[in-house]
Amino acid sequence: MESLRIVLTRIVGLAVLPAQLPGDAPGLLDDLSTDPVGTIRSWRRSLVWSLLRQIVGCRKLEVPDDSQLRRLLAARARYAQRGWVQCCVRASDGVLLDAMLTPPATGGGTGRDSAVGGRYVLWVGGNFQKYEDWLPYFDIYAREAAVGFLAFNFRGVGLSEGAVLSAADLVLDVAACVRFLQDEHGVTADRLL
Repeated sequence: MESLRIVLTRIVGLAVLPAQLPGDAPGLLDDLSTDPVGTIRSWRRSLVWSLLRQIVGCRKLEVPDDSQLRRLLAARARYAQRGWVQCCVRASDGVLLDAMLTPPATGGGTGRDSAVGGRYVLWVGGNFQKYEDWLPYFDIYAREAAVGFLAFNFRGVGLSEGAVLSAADLVLDVAACVRFLQDEHGVTADRLL
């Protein structure tokens, strides 16, 4: 009975945050909703068993040669060249979250709005969202508004470790990012958007 509860919990976690699904998550869900048996039958048997073991083990879902992951890595590399910094944020339960940060612009700001003690935006993505897809918009906003920006992927999404098993996991992830900005970058609550 406990095994069934664990599997159902993991499946609910995937429904809560479908961005955890590897590859083209919207396309996969569309295929599964229109022809679930045919979709699964089209997969290699080794892939089906691997995914089942990952679900039962409450692990992050991974597939070999994930083209979406390669696309996300390319986006990250482009923005690293523009000054964004890759960060690893550790949640209180030990899960490492993948994130990118850009500090506030140093030009023109004075006092509390300068790079030291400046304002930061913490981006919290929704279903099907990965921060890498939003970097072009974040980059423009950060430059034009002279704010720092921390964008992260929830556990199980993109390069973040772990898997969402409950809503509490999502809260742990956001809290970890807030602590990261406070502890590593001196951002106070009144400077966090």
